[in-house]
Amino acid sequence: MLVMVDSYGAFVGKKSERLVIKQRDGTKEEKPLFDIEQIMISSNGVSISGDAVRECMNRGVQIVFANHQGQPYGVLSGLELNGTVKTRRAQLMAYHDQRGENFAREVARAKVQNQTNTIKYFLKSRKEDESLVAICETYIKGHANSNQANKKD
Repeated sequence: MLVMVDSYGAFVGKKSERLVIKQRDGTKEEKPLFDIEQIMISSNGVSISGDAVRECMNRGVQIVFANHQGQPYGVLSGLELNGTVKTRRAQLMAYHDQRGENFAREVARAKVQNQTNTIKYFLKSRKEDESLVAICETYIKGHANSNQANKKD
């Protein structure tokens, strides 16, 4: 959920597991922190408590500061690793161990299987060319048998 704070004099704070937005006119709005992905502050004169900032950073909630047109000019983001960084690190580590090899082998196997299925599909409409059909079916059967032998290894 995106939380917009766009009125002068608003205050953003934290109460228990909720983000509290108090407007200058006294109205108050509360949002559960577990639902919030980003807070956009697009007005001058908005204040935010340190507790709210700390909780947002711990939960991976970005706090974006934007002008009146909604164009960002600053972002607060926590130092915790996000999913993309963790994924990239795991990919680099997999390069050096068995996971990378297993992944590459599985991608190649799936590609060949997909091409085999595509050839089978197109052979259905080529029944008049018996020699081509026989050659392709022999190759496909031979390839399927070698795949089964490789899976057992």
